[in-house]
Amino acid sequence: MEQALTEGGHPEDFWNIVNLLNPPNSILKLATPALCKGKKAAIIGAGLAGLSAAFELRKLGFDITVFEKQKERIGGRVYTYYFDKGKSLYGELGGAVVPVAHQTVWHYVDLFHLKTRPCASAVSGYIYDRGIRIRNDPLGLGVKAYLYPQYRLTKCEKGLPWEQWMQVYVHHDLLRLLPEERREILQIKQQYCDRYWQYDHLSLRQILEKNRLSNGGMELLSTLALHNAAWNNCSCNWSRSYLETDSCLYQIEGGASSLPEAFQRSLAMPNPPEYQPFERKRLGNVCFRQGAAVVRIEGGFPDRVRLFFREQGQSAEELQDFDYVISTVPFPALRTLQISPAFSPEKMQVIREVQSMPAQKTLFLCKTPFWCEDGIHGGRSVTDLPVQTVWYPNGPVPSGDVPTDIRVLTASVSFGQDAVVLGAVPAAQRAAWTKRQIERIHGLAEHELDPVVLRCKTLCWADEAGFYGAFPRFAPGQRTAFALAAAQPEYDGRVLFAGDAVSTQPGWMQGALQSGMLAANEVACQAVLHPFPD
Repeated sequence: MEQALTEGGHPEDFWNIVNLLNPPNSILKLATPALCKGKKAAIIGAGLAGLSAAFELRKLGFDITVFEKQKERIGGRVYTYYFDKGKSLYGELGGAVVPVAHQTVWHYVDLFHLKTRPCASAVSGYIYDRGIRIRNDPLGLGVKAYLYPQYRLTKCEKGLPWEQWMQVYVHHDLLRLLPEERREILQIKQQYCDRYWQYDHLSLRQILEKNRLSNGGMELLSTLALHNAAWNNCSCNWSRSYLETDSCLYQIEGGASSLPEAFQRSLAMPNPPEYQPFERKRLGNVCFRQGAAVVRIEGGFPDRVRLFFREQGQSAEELQDFDYVISTVPFPALRTLQISPAFSPEKMQVIREVQSMPAQKTLFLCKTPFWCEDGIHGGRSVTDLPVQTVWYPNGPVPSGDVPTDIRVLTASVSFGQDAVVLGAVPAAQRAAWTKRQIERIHGLAEHELDPVVLRCKTLCWADEAGFYGAFPRFAPGQRTAFALAAAQPEYDGRVLFAGDAVSTQPGWMQGALQSGMLAANEVACQAVLHPFPD
């Protein structure tokens, strides 16, 4: 990470990033099991935020109930799809990569002894735009020769490789901020400095316009790098630039779902090895209620919160009282709950206004890795077609009983309007449509992939029950306006919130895990303020 920051021109940000993305202080420094043993905590959602919160609260002896709407799986928007029982053929339908800077993720990866491998993110395959197909090269000469003439570009733009455009037209503004101003990208504050606040109220497109990138340049960059992101709040892109995210990415071997599965195994064990020996004697109990959807939250009581929930396939509601509740579900999901009395006006505004980004992914189980014939071994291809991005596997060849030629191709990763377009197509037709687009990108004959693609798995996150999209999409101004209100506890500190939407890293595993730990720590602090009555 230090090397990446040096190459990016801001090595002075190293310790700010490390300190702000590290796991928070140990929960055992904030309260004692004597204050918490036997208290009841509910966690709504078994994604990474809910799992990390449960893992930490268990250290203090809380009795924890985790409500998860999905009956068949946990992990939230971390979703590895396995094509075989041996779990050697898989692809990622949700969160897939871990930047080197995301210290809280690495904390749990190390704790559970998970293995990782580097992941290539460069456009090392094809660029297919306006019917022109070229193989990308390190100097961008193909793009200059064949795509630049298709757009109305300025003389300056024509002289730069397209990979440098973001550095010149966006990253430069980030470096104009002082280090203490840049660190606010990773902070949740009541008030932000004027310069960061002003930039937060601009879309990425407005920053590009301010720095005189032409409309033709923005159109080309939208295909090659941005994919509908130019109209979003600039904070997401600035966060990636600040952390130099794309310079060093990793994947969890065996699939990203190995992480939530490790949490669940540990939480189900009476004496798990992940806890220190002195902690195991006082661990609380954890109960998973999979297939149970919370439908109502009632507060207004001086010493408890009441949850109403419904088991899948049942019409009758059940209720249970808890000392504390941590909600980790996306804010749009809270719109479907009855909340009585209503949360604070600021919180209700966040719940009403923060939207989720439409996204879809499609996986192909391929009989042969046809892309390897073109010398593609990892990385991605990009296109102006609705599939947007094709990601190639760069992991080891499958082992065991699986034929070595069979591979899983991430045939499409699309966001925004293209994801809506693909999501409107029935799954079987979507798979066929995706094949035709992949054939065009790779210069194959029509229907040539039909015998190559053995199976397909496709998912639109807007259609997945309880998610309403892949990650929060903040409009200009919402990041600084809503950051504190999103994380603020309700009902006198008895209802707390976690998840990537209340973090500084929306859309990343880091945001979910760190926010879950912070929410658990806040519960510990509240337990000190609300001891058991004598």
